[in-house]
Amino acid sequence: MAKPHNQQELLTGFRVLEVGSRLASSVSARLFAELGADVIKIQHA
Repeated sequence: MAKPHNQQELLTGFRVLEVGSRLASSVSARLFAELGADVIKIQHA
């Protein structure tokens, strides 16, 4: 999703751990990333 150049990334400096395996967790993690957060995904081996 393209952002306007003047849009401030509200979550810059935050880190989010994604540990879910359902669609809702993936969508949520993507939204956090689009708002500037660093998202770390933990996958089941």
